[in-house]
This record gives sequence, C-alpha cells and structure tokens, in this order.
Amino acid sequence: MDLKILGISQDHNSSVCLIEDGDIKLHLDDERVSGIKRNRECFTALDCINDDLDYVCVSGFSPNPAYNPNYKDYLIKKGKNFKYHNVWSKHHLFHASGSFYNSGFQKALCIIIDGMGSEYYLNEKPFDEGTYGREQRSSFVAEYPCQFTEIHKDVVVNFPYENKHGHVNVSNHISEALMFSLTCYKLGFNTLDAGKVMSLAAYGKKKDLHLIGNKNLYDISDLREPRFNDDVDVDNDFCFELQKQSQESVLNYIKSMVDKTGIKKVCLSGGYFLNCVANNYIRENLDAEIYIEPIANDSGQSLGIAKYFWHSLTNDKTIRKQKSIYYGINRQYQKEEIENEFLMYDVKKSNIKEVAHLIKEYKLVGVFGNRSESGPRALGNRSLLYNPTDPSGQDKVNEVKKRESFRPFACSILEDKLNEYFSTDIKKSPYMMYAIKSISDKIPAVLHVDNTCRLQTVSENDNKYFYDLIKSFEELTNIPLVLNTSFNLAGKPIVETLDDIKFTLKNSKLNHVYFYDSQMLVSKKLNQ
Repeated sequence: MDLKILGISQDHNSSVCLIEDGDIKLHLDDERVSGIKRNRECFTALDCINDDLDYVCVSGFSPNPAYNPNYKDYLIKKGKNFKYHNVWSKHHLFHASGSFYNSGFQKALCIIIDGMGSEYYLNEKPFDEGTYGREQRSSFVAEYPCQFTEIHKDVVVNFPYENKHGHVNVSNHISEALMFSLTCYKLGFNTLDAGKVMSLAAYGKKKDLHLIGNKNLYDISDLREPRFNDDVDVDNDFCFELQKQSQESVLNYIKSMVDKTGIKKVCLSGGYFLNCVANNYIRENLDAEIYIEPIANDSGQSLGIAKYFWHSLTNDKTIRKQKSIYYGINRQYQKEEIENEFLMYDVKKSNIKEVAHLIKEYKLVGVFGNRSESGPRALGNRSLLYNPTDPSGQDKVNEVKKRESFRPFACSILEDKLNEYFSTDIKKSPYMMYAIKSISDKIPAVLHVDNTCRLQTVSENDNKYFYDLIKSFEELTNIPLVLNTSFNLAGKPIVETLDDIKFTLKNSKLNHVYFYDSQMLVSKKLNQ
C-alpha cells in the first residue's frame, strides 16, 4: 500500500518523521531548524515537509489544549489534505513501537522507562473523577503486524497511595528516570540534562543512601513540577549512588519481565536508556538479546507513532531493521556557496588527509556533510573532532564548547580495532549507546575519570566519509580513533545550516570546519 504518514512528537524534543511505503524518508528534530534547544513546538520542522500526506499522527502526553498546538490547521493552510490523529494517551506505546520496529526482532519484550509519559486517568474506585497519574515504566509484548500487549505499567500520582489495579501499579513512588531529572534540577541544570548527573557519578564514592523507592526524598504534590525536599543534599556521592542503585533497579525490573514472559529478545526505550553507563551494565548482566533504541528520547515519538500507524493500517509484516540513523536533511553546500558565506575566512579546497593532519596537530575541526544524525548523538556528520592522545584534550575542547569541565567526551573508533583499546565482548556500537572500560593509556582525551568512554564504532558501510577520515588519522598516528563531540556550543542545538556554523566559529575558539561533500575547508585567519 502506497502511503505517506507523518508522525509528530510534541513538547520537548519535538520532531517530525515521514514514513513512505513503510520506510523512514525523513526524521528531523525541530530544534535543528528552529535553532531553539528543545523547542516545544514543531512548526519549523513541518515547513521542511513538502510531500503530499495521507495521514498526520501526533503523539502527545496530555488532553489539555495548552499542550496540543494546532498542527492540523497549520498543515491545511499549507494546502495539505490528510486524515489526522492526535493521540495524547499512548506515549509509552509509541516508544515501544519505535524500538520494536527498528530492532529487527519478530517478537519482543518492549520496556519503556522515562521521567513521565502520558497522563493516565484513573476512572475507578477509590479514585475521584478526573484523577490522573503519569506513566513511568511500561512493558509490552510486541508482535507483527501491530500487536502490543501491555503486561505491566507503573503510574505515579501526586498523593499518598500504593496499590495494584490489574497490571497497573499506582503509587507515589517515582521512576529511576525521574530521579535523574530531580537531581538535575537540584544541581541547577536543565531537568533533561541527565548526562551531566551520569558524568558526576564517576567522581563520587559509595555512600549510605537509600534512593530508589524512598518517598521521603521528594515532593510530587505537583505532577508537572516534582521536587526533592529542601533538606536533600545532592553531591557527587549522591550521583554515584543514584547511578548505581538506578541501574540495579532497572536491571531487576527487566529481569522480572523476562521471567514473566519467557521472552529473551528485549527492546529498551525511553529517556533512561540514553544512560550509556547503565546500558552497558544491563547488557553485561542480562541473559537476553537486547536492542536499545538510539532515538530513545521523546524525539523518537514521531518515528514510533508513524511506524505504528503504518503497520496498523497496512498489516505489513515486513521487518525493517534499523541500519542507520542518518535520517536528517542532506545539505550539500557547494564551493561557491561556502566561499560567499565565509568571505572573512580562509576558504580552500582540501581533502580528508589534510583534515586528519590538522587533528594530528591538535587542531579541533568541525566536520559537516551528508544527512544529519537523528537523536542526541553526533555520529560523524555534524561533529567536532580532536586528537584523543592529548592529556589536556578534555579541558581544551570543553573550553571551546563552553561546557562544564567535568564532562567527558566520546570517541569514534574503527570497528575492527575496538578490542585493541576497549575491554568488551560487543562487536559494534554504531550509535554510542554504551560506556566501556578502556585498556589503553594512549587516549586520555576520551577517557572519563573512571577510565570509561562512550564510544561509536565506525565501519566503511556505516559512514564512508567518516571512516576514511579516521583511517587517515590512524595512518598518521597509529591511533584508530578520534575524540568526537557534537558540533555545537553549550545550550545550542547541533549545527544544521551555514548560519549555525558561522555562529559557532564567531562565538568560540573553533578555527576549522571541513565540508565533506564539496571538500572545502574553512579556517579562521591568523588575526581572527
């Protein structure tokens, strides 16, 4: 069946995903084109959709009109003609859908853990009419073409309560993911900056704390703005225990669902599973085959709802295993365009080998080309690259990006050299989903204080440009990996346009940007 289905994710991490004949034609975070980090509306990304549409499906989390922008009328005014579905009550289902259809599994157990999902209305005694909680953890058994059987759900409410209602557990406990959000807030970060808490955990040590399930720690009288109680002391040791206790709790939950179903193919999604330390802990301690969705944050909602409607409408049983997440726009800027935009800079024709030489000489280089990466990780097409052997590398790159000094960097390594530098039994990790212990002292710039690194493996099939660059760097240095961080400054989305690149150059100490497609190198002049 020839259908074009547009999925839209609302609120933070708003995004669009266009499915054509069952395949992903485009996935795009609105922040990439609006320039507004975590933009809560999706109109700018919608302007990038020029196709005729059969269905538009919106994934939200609340029936409140204040949280449901009018995308339908906006698209109609643009001349679109389509059937419209606004589904606010199935947030966890669409996380499950995205992970399942991308996993390549025929049948799987799908587990979702995030801060808060959809509002969940409690329409039976002893609850008053209109009482609702929020999804926190959900488990589904998924099968083709579109069967998702919910077998367990945790719902949090803003009053003292704890009881099971069928397969739904209602309580005023908070999830492991929400604990990270509250910790972010307590430390003065954005509540979605859980990666910073994960970074601080490596600086902490064991402390006598009971965190998971401890209702005395927090106040959730307001479900939209839960808080730690004022007397809760959050420090590096707290972060250490939160990381340790949360990953143990999540592992135990997954094991309980595996035992309950007997299914040993497991899909994991929701914001918690961007925690690469926990992911590796789970992978090493779970007797099951796992697929962790790389677009695990709410950006993946647009993909999940579009896939769900495709399979439910067509009964299509075709398995489309995810082989890449370069789903964004391919902006192939040509030589003349780059020269005209960067008149104040040195602009010249260059090549991968020259870029590798710059990195060898401890120059930070931005690279840009091909389709942009979906999800929060830069995977070589919108990246800043640096020499991993520099002992001061983390401080230097953090200064350029204007990030906190405690935050580590990822690396991108040639797939066939993985085991020469890291202690792991995995064969590949193309989406940076795991933090793994290093066995090398040659790459200090990419190692955290606990000697781990979040890593991306790169093969020629994954990304030819990026592979050739790392290979060239290896030929110069005998090191088959580079420091890789997203091409942006703190508080800004990953660059998407020439204007974004100019802003980054102007407002930082970054000196070089290389465009893969046109083989053009832009460099600051000596007096800039």
